[in-house]
Amino acid sequence: MSMDRNDPGVKRKRRYDSRRREVRARATRRAVVAAARAQFLSNGYAATTVASIASSAGVSVETVYKSFGGKPGLVSAVADAGLAGAGPVPAEVRSDELQRVETDPRAIVRGWGTLAAEVAPRVCPTLLLLRDASSDPEVAHVRGKLDSAR
Repeated sequence: MSMDRNDPGVKRKRRYDSRRREVRARATRRAVVAAARAQFLSNGYAATTVASIASSAGVSVETVYKSFGGKPGLVSAVADAGLAGAGPVPAEVRSDELQRVETDPRAIVRGWGTLAAEVAPRVCPTLLLLRDASSDPEVAHVRGKLDSAR
């Protein structure tokens, strides 16, 4: 028995569209990073557990480990989110664009001041957390990576 593709009873193959899955994954990632930031800053690095972050974010512990690899990866993601600043375009990209299009050095410095005022309150608490927890070798590594990137 042969089936004709034009037969109305035959289902057509649909193209896989992963956009909704990607949107959900980004939302989950943001929720985990926000929960990690809140808990790290209120409880400290040592007292914060991956399980409590997962619970706060409404995800499984396995999801956190698969996405971030544990607490060092989480604190690194928190720092990266702080450095990105607010809005859809990361602060570093906006800084590069400012330097590319602006010809007035004063305007560039003012722009950098604006970006610094946006980013500093977001990232400084995390940098202090890293400083205080850097007796942990994995945290010291994260701190070293951030310091060298600066």
